[in-house]
Amino acid sequence: MAIGARLPQGFPGHGKTIGDLDLMRNGGVHVVLVDPHSDWRKIYTHDASHRVRTANYNNVIDDCQWQPPTAGLRTLVAAPNASTILNEGDVVYFGVNSSNACTESLKSAISERLGLIEGITDAMRDLGSLVRSPTQDVFLEFFPEYVYFKFPSHCTNAVLGQTCHRGAGQNSLNLRSAFGVNIAAIVRADGSVSWWPGAGEAEGGLIGTGDGALICKLPQWESAGSPIMSANVDDIRDLLDLPRFKRRLGMDIDDVAWRAWQSNAEERHR
Repeated sequence: MAIGARLPQGFPGHGKTIGDLDLMRNGGVHVVLVDPHSDWRKIYTHDASHRVRTANYNNVIDDCQWQPPTAGLRTLVAAPNASTILNEGDVVYFGVNSSNACTESLKSAISERLGLIEGITDAMRDLGSLVRSPTQDVFLEFFPEYVYFKFPSHCTNAVLGQTCHRGAGQNSLNLRSAFGVNIAAIVRADGSVSWWPGAGEAEGGLIGTGDGALICKLPQWESAGSPIMSANVDDIRDLLDLPRFKRRLGMDIDDVAWRAWQSNAEERHR
């Protein structure tokens, strides 16, 4: 399940962090993306030579330009954490990894922490007008688009979270902080899917042999262009390519740490 919430004008938590609002400890619910309020956003579109390029779209005047605007473009927060600041007009996206979760109860819990009053909940209403309407305080269930990649062997037997989240004989990728990558789902080798996995094995965040990942694209409520990925392509390359991976984690100059990492990764294959 995925839920989006636009923070209205007069949002009581304006300028506070996710940690201040205690959003990181809402069991089974993860803050997966924060789309800061802006008249501008990045989109993928074709140029005159039919090449796919990144453009800048202004949703107020309905116009695109190749050059970044001089002001007003705020960057998507693809890996939000406790220090991420929320402001009125931002759209916050939540992923829910509990199969037993009640939609209305979750909305109520999130609403209470954000100080929102739920407005229209009918998912059949026009999503575009709802999410961008400054007069509506709403939650929206949405169906994201995803990009898939397969985890390389050096990621096997690693948890998505930090060192404190790993078990004995496991590695830790610290994926959000070290790579800026937020995983929407782990696609298991047997075809099952762990949606919105947590940091450790108990929360579905341990990578097994042959597993892949789904990364969410930023939900696009305008008709212009195609939605962009929530992760930077170079960050994903740093995760997938072994020399870049070792360099990113500082193990290109630490042979002892790399041998320990290899030993844990290979343990899963035995």
